[in-house]
Amino acid sequence: MRRSLLAVVYLLGTFVPSTNSAVDDISEIHKVREVEGEQGRNRLRTLRESRHEAAKADLDIRRKLLNDGKASIESVCGALERFTKAGAAICETPIEKVKHYEFVISIANSLTTSIGDISADRLADSASIELLKYLRLDSEIELHIARKAARDGGKPKLFHLP
Repeated sequence: MRRSLLAVVYLLGTFVPSTNSAVDDISEIHKVREVEGEQGRNRLRTLRESRHEAAKADLDIRRKLLNDGKASIESVCGALERFTKAGAAICETPIEKVKHYEFVISIANSLTTSIGDISADRLADSASIELLKYLRLDSEIELHIARKAARDGGKPKLFHLP
């Protein structure tokens, strides 16, 4: 019985790593995770920038098609919405968000003018015009939030005492 107990203790000792090697393994795992994390962040940033470029190209094409009478207002609104979302995702500071939303609002205003010109030539769907108005107002709200964050130094306030 004593021999079998010693054999079990011996076998367990060979399977359990020593404390030093366990610490080394953990620190090695953390190093690998840091490298993978940085590469992952870079890859994510690259993907977001590519998505933004694709959304911008799509929006430009659809705006030209709208002016030529070959695209609907809804398709342009969808492109504007994708561009807005993609652009906001790559903004790293509140100031970048302010610039982005100001640009989106200028595009929405330009589209509103274009739609006014189109309406004179053909009947523009009032629901589509309201959709564009919604997107512009949504961007104005986000611009307001971004300006406030830029004024506050990018730090959200948890509460405000009178």
